[in-house]
Amino acid sequence: MSREDLAVSHDTSKEHVPADEVNVGTKEDANNMTGSVRTKKQVVTARIQLAALCWCLFLAGWNDGTLGPLLPRIQEAYHIGYTIVSLLFVFVCTGFVFGALINVPLTDKYGFGKVFIDNGVQGREIQYFATGSVCQLVAYTLQAPELPFPVFVMAATLNGVGLALQDAQANGFVASIKDNAETKMGILHAVYGLGALAAPLISTQFAQIRRWSFHFLVSIGIAVSNTILLVAVFRFRRQDECLAQTGQPPEEQNMGDKSTFRQILTHKTVHLLA
Repeated sequence: MSREDLAVSHDTSKEHVPADEVNVGTKEDANNMTGSVRTKKQVVTARIQLAALCWCLFLAGWNDGTLGPLLPRIQEAYHIGYTIVSLLFVFVCTGFVFGALINVPLTDKYGFGKVFIDNGVQGREIQYFATGSVCQLVAYTLQAPELPFPVFVMAATLNGVGLALQDAQANGFVASIKDNAETKMGILHAVYGLGALAAPLISTQFAQIRRWSFHFLVSIGIAVSNTILLVAVFRFRRQDECLAQTGQPPEEQNMGDKSTFRQILTHKTVHLLA
């Protein structure tokens, strides 16, 4: 047999590969591309990340369920009425709105999880999550010693900023997960409800004693553990990097010519929910 005949027969053997073998290889490649086949380490990492976000939302629920039982003691301690004490809710809302607004341009410019402090060279990178948790930590520290009411209100504003940053980043992260995102979002908000349920049970006990403001020492403990957990789990990484650790490949982002705010406002869902 000549060399030409051998070459032809070799090429022909390549062309007659069974179709099921080709499909198997294609499916395996596709699974690897979509991240549906993950290692045990990636699965464990995904669960740890979700647990950290759940603890973050537990703190948010804890915060929202704290004030109610303490209101009569706050009024008594500061000698104020319903109108003045309601400023706490007004300024928490103000801080939350401000935090939500600054979250969009900061995320757009620096990406998930990082705040870049420019000092002429590459500065420190501080995680949004950690920044939000630290804001809450500072707020609780100001509220615990029963400082004058204006300081108490200022701390509530800072608390609102911290809540907004953490809430936006946590929900955005879970919404980006391709593996059972709906179920994980439900778990996330169920844990928020658990925090909102637990807080009044504790704050009611503190409302009955002289040192009512020491309830915020418990809040400080939760905020400290939240900060440590978020830094330890996400380690100042961007969202794509964190998701890549779980086996989910990064998505292509086509921002177009419109700003992020404009893109958000063009969605009908935003107007419907608003």
